[in-house]
Amino acid sequence: MTSPFQTDDVRADLKGRSLRGGAFIGLAQAGKFVVKTGSLVVLARLLTPEDYGLFGMVFAIVGFLTVFMDIGLSMATIQKKDLEQDQVNALFWINTVASGILAAVFAAMAPLIAWFYEEPRLFAMTLPLAGFFLVGGLGLQHRALLKRKLHMRQLAIAEISSVVAGATVAIVLAAVGARYWALVANQGVMTFTLTLLLWFFSGWRPGKPAGFSRARQMIRFGLDVTVFDVVNYLTRNVDHILVGKFHGSDALGIYSRAYALMMLPVQNIRRPFNSVAMPALSALQTDADAFRRYYGRYITLLGAIMMPTMAVFWVCSEEVILLVLGTQWLEAAPIFQVLALVAFTHTVVSSRGVVLLALGKSARYRNFGIVQAVITVAAFFAGVHWGAIGVAISYVIAFYVILVPSLFYCFHETPISVGFFFRVLARPFLTSILMGVAVYLLRPLLMDLHLVFRLGICSLAGAALYLGLWLVTPGGRVQVRYYYQSMLDMLRKRMSK
Repeated sequence: MTSPFQTDDVRADLKGRSLRGGAFIGLAQAGKFVVKTGSLVVLARLLTPEDYGLFGMVFAIVGFLTVFMDIGLSMATIQKKDLEQDQVNALFWINTVASGILAAVFAAMAPLIAWFYEEPRLFAMTLPLAGFFLVGGLGLQHRALLKRKLHMRQLAIAEISSVVAGATVAIVLAAVGARYWALVANQGVMTFTLTLLLWFFSGWRPGKPAGFSRARQMIRFGLDVTVFDVVNYLTRNVDHILVGKFHGSDALGIYSRAYALMMLPVQNIRRPFNSVAMPALSALQTDADAFRRYYGRYITLLGAIMMPTMAVFWVCSEEVILLVLGTQWLEAAPIFQVLALVAFTHTVVSSRGVVLLALGKSARYRNFGIVQAVITVAAFFAGVHWGAIGVAISYVIAFYVILVPSLFYCFHETPISVGFFFRVLARPFLTSILMGVAVYLLRPLLMDLHLVFRLGICSLAGAALYLGLWLVTPGGRVQVRYYYQSMLDMLRKRMSK
């Protein structure tokens, strides 16, 4: 039986494990996407923008405090080349203590949250959410160990099961008139279910608190990651806080639904890739050529999926909003369209952080996060005067202003160069732009059709054109053949077992 901590077996079958792991996580993300989208369709018709706005006001703070629950120690467990039992044990107890402290702090903040938003209902919503901190913290190291060994099948089962359980409870409660409490219950059920299954699948059990001296380097690594996570969270949530504070719960409800809907494909495409790439690249951290090859294939596939998806979303923003959320949310369409401009490249650009963490360059990762946060938050404050759409536009501007400088900084002294990054992404970028232009010209010809058929035809025609453009570009057939053959090899190996 292989060690639950060492990764020699992972390096010995890196391609196979990556493909199998990516397939399992991809299936789980697809399942979660379907469940979340389906529940969003139902809940958007059972709940009001005010309900989502109220929950968004509290959950923005929940998400921020959650960063301190992990303290970057999960990433330290995944990245560590040589890992031992006492080190993981120490990190588990640090996570547990941090989670307990955060639960107490958040409960104590309940009256302050209600006062800040001038909304007394937030007081009662805050208290049950506090307990979820402690429960979630108990499973962090178990999840990290599953990822480190690329045991993605078990992780996929745990994640999809928790989402199904949470969505089911939320829909039932919303149907009986629980309103925003349905959203609170959704979060609680997901947290409890996920932690229980992570313990079951990982098989690892913590011992008595010990081993802290041997985990010092990992703790320093984790603290750097935490600083990045804190400032990154601010860049992703200060916009929600500002919209809620200056424009009210209705405006925040519209903005938060546009943002959440845009993030569904982003998260469900990026997460399975990053979940596999981080442990795989960490295992290759001492082999520069293998590291570069793996990274190139990773972002090529990531861009090939994400960029055309966002191109269609930009063109068909109204159809997507009407289909998923309904007519009462049509005001979210312009915001959704603006945010698609960031999502078009954000998924592949965010891989710069994976490179830094896999190579153990946590200090540079931290410093980049601070600079990015300052620029983006300043842009949010500048844009909030023009409402939710102004905040969205300011996000786009800030993102592209820092794009190229951030790549030079993050890739310095790594096996990846900025030139390599852009060369790899040239094909998915250009083919997606050309496909987007074609769909933009096609859409007006379909306006007499029902929105479902309009969106379906645009998506299918866009996909066919995108694949055709990819195949006719130099080297395109070779890349498609490589990924196709890799998938066939994986399926044959699975069937032969």
